[in-house]
Amino acid sequence: MSVHITAPVWKIKNLTMTQKIILLKLADNANEAGICWPSLSTIAEDCGCSVRTVSRSIAYFEGIDLIDHDRRFNKSNMYHFNIDTLSILSSSIDTVSNTPRHTVQSIETPCLVNVDTLSSQYGHPCPTNRQEPKRTINEPSIEPSEEDEYEDPFDEADSIRLKEMADQRKFG
Repeated sequence: MSVHITAPVWKIKNLTMTQKIILLKLADNANEAGICWPSLSTIAEDCGCSVRTVSRSIAYFEGIDLIDHDRRFNKSNMYHFNIDTLSILSSSIDTVSNTPRHTVQSIETPCLVNVDTLSSQYGHPCPTNRQEPKRTINEPSIEPSEEDEYEDPFDEADSIRLKEMADQRKFG
């Protein structure tokens, strides 16, 4: 267990409760270099969640460059904490001067893209500036009435003819 890894994790804001407990579990298992290797099932069992939830959380942490992992065959994965990202996320002070801060999936991170050149042509590239796609809902224009009920295509005469045909085949 490394206090140098665990203490900053406590200060990270805007994680879900499940993400925070999974990240704390990884930090608790990390050595002084920020490396740990618990299995997904061990993390899930200790945190009281499913293996799939652990996988999604780890993918999220990798997406914000907080951790990365090395896949080890026939062994558990090895996880590496990115100490620079951890210190940025855990501090409330902007360590990158004159850099706008943006919220990326509920975590405040510095935007390192040159906004001046891109935003004039394409708009700002950060995910928070993406617009939700418009959704079209197609509904029927006329409500079904009671008169439009399903009608049986066979009438009584058809059913009598079918019975007669069946009898002819039996005794035919």
